[in-house]
Amino acid sequence: MSCAVENCCNTKVNSPGILFFAVPKEVERRKKWLLRCGIYVENPMPTKLMNKKLFVCENHFDAQDYRIVLVNHEKSNRYNRPTVDPNILPHNNLPYHSETHYSFMENENDPLDISTADLNYSVGTDENSDISSCSMPPKRPRLSDASYRLNSQKYQVDRCVATDKILQTTVSVQCGVATKNKAVQTTSICLPLRTSPGTPSTFTQTSAGSYQSVGSLYTPSRESLNDIENSFNDIHSYTVRLMKLKSMKYMGISEDNLIIIDALQKTTGLSERDIMLTFRKIRINEPFEILCDSVGLTGARIGQIFNASVPLIARELEELIFWPDASEIKKFLPVSFLNKYYSIQSIIDCFEIQIQKPASPVLQSITYSQYKSCNTLKYLVSCAPCGLVTFVSKGFPGRASDQKIVLKSGYLSKIRQGAGVLADRGFKNVASDVASVGGNLIRPPSVSSDEPLSKEEAMQAKEIASVRIHVERLIRRFREYRICAPHAELPSTLFNKIDDIVIIIAGLVNLQGKLIR
Repeated sequence: MSCAVENCCNTKVNSPGILFFAVPKEVERRKKWLLRCGIYVENPMPTKLMNKKLFVCENHFDAQDYRIVLVNHEKSNRYNRPTVDPNILPHNNLPYHSETHYSFMENENDPLDISTADLNYSVGTDENSDISSCSMPPKRPRLSDASYRLNSQKYQVDRCVATDKILQTTVSVQCGVATKNKAVQTTSICLPLRTSPGTPSTFTQTSAGSYQSVGSLYTPSRESLNDIENSFNDIHSYTVRLMKLKSMKYMGISEDNLIIIDALQKTTGLSERDIMLTFRKIRINEPFEILCDSVGLTGARIGQIFNASVPLIARELEELIFWPDASEIKKFLPVSFLNKYYSIQSIIDCFEIQIQKPASPVLQSITYSQYKSCNTLKYLVSCAPCGLVTFVSKGFPGRASDQKIVLKSGYLSKIRQGAGVLADRGFKNVASDVASVGGNLIRPPSVSSDEPLSKEEAMQAKEIASVRIHVERLIRRFREYRICAPHAELPSTLFNKIDDIVIIIAGLVNLQGKLIR
């Protein structure tokens, strides 16, 4: 008998005093247990894996999670059997890739159906930050209601509490000096240091012998502390002014739309500093260690601010992503669509973001993109002919096909009767799915290696490409936010924030100027 958790070496032989719990046989519970153990489960579960006797040792549970039950056996004497609470899953000392970094696999049947939709919105861990808690208010105004009513009542949020001060009013330094351990005459010499009143810093001078340490208290002057604190305040003030003066460069927001920061303060309860730092991280993707120098905070504190702010801001900016009525779409239809493509209401395409290579071989496989030749997350984006972002999917692994993403993302539910959908050749397999909801898929003719395109097909492909280019321009605007760059290689600590980050970017893109001039 051995523990089924990956990298756990406990067995009945080398650890006779440790309890072992049988993995449940009920299918759904067994899947969850095996996923926590780092064992990938196919759908349907193979018979061999279903019938195999597996055990998990007590090191992966808390003491209150299990109990000892006395069992009467027909062929043997009574014996004690360890039993785990049915609602408890292994949660201690698990392999890295089985924890919340990849929790989006836990509730999915097909590994290529996984998305980051189920990721927790709790303040996640970051390589530069500690875990903090952030509670949401029961009632709060919406951005659509309060963005231009800046005098509305301010709602309070129980935010994570951390110390922003990097300086204290007094700094104590324990200084060790040496004295001779002999009964001889000594001389006290005052050090040229500013110390607390009544406690001069001294050391005893002797000729030779053994030494013992004597402590003294060093306190910098209040004037020097004030100078340092004022210099940090000046740096912070200059940084805020610079970010507002060049808001598009540092935050991805035009000067005309800076009012959105005031609106977010009222709807989320976040401070102006926290909102601006979050936008700057998304726009420039600076490491927290560098970003902290511009505001006088620590890198760990910046990480806490970012983790707490992203879900709150995403919830508000998601309101800026909507599907207009057909009449509104036709009202702002570009000239290039009026001739043959006046029925188009949506132009779709997928883009990918490189992520850090997962530790699990299974996750490495399903996130590997042949197109990008790296591990990626894949997003489906839809825009109206005028360039407005109307839909953004959750993240899917890079190996997922375009057809699977269209079916699983909920995009088909947005299509109205008679709406035209413009797509690339890669979406040829979704024509029947779009038609099933009353839409019409328009795409370039398929290219065959045996037969070249006819003259009419070549002209049609050119016409479609000239109007479909608008979604490519839209994706380019997404890429201007460096955290969403093609090879950003986002760390695993941001996996549960990527969906929210993409929503924030989509909302900010909708606030920018016209895509088609």
